[in-house]
Amino acid sequence: MFSTAAGHEGIVRLLLETEGVEANCNSKEGRTPLQIAAQYGHEGTVKLFLEREDLNPNYQDSDGLTPLLSATMFRKGRVVKILLERENIDPNFPNGEGNVSLPWAAANGDEEVVGLLLQRRDISPDGPSKKGQTPLHCAALAVHEGS
Repeated sequence: MFSTAAGHEGIVRLLLETEGVEANCNSKEGRTPLQIAAQYGHEGTVKLFLEREDLNPNYQDSDGLTPLLSATMFRKGRVVKILLERENIDPNFPNGEGNVSLPWAAANGDEEVVGLLLQRRDISPDGPSKKGQTPLHCAALAVHEGS
């Protein structure tokens, strides 16, 4: 996991090319290597993981976070873009609390990620957050709270 968090692309590549290496494995904390790479914004490492056919890009860690939700939460727009290029990434996939990417990005005031998510045909622009608020509610609330 340290190679993933630090973004050591060469080491990650060597490990992924090794027969029997499980790409969807969890750490003690329940995090997947792809989720960690997405959270830290390691674009090259994320691309390496996405080359694996056996990888589930919607795999949730023990907190219910997918790689897309992690990249959204930590405002890693370039990683969000890479992930959204995959058709099998589900932008409406909720975490364990029912949060999805678009309301989360709207609440964070992350215009770049909101724009990227809205480009997907399968995004639900009125998909609610865990509190039943639409992305528009989340953005308005964030503006109010930031005042």
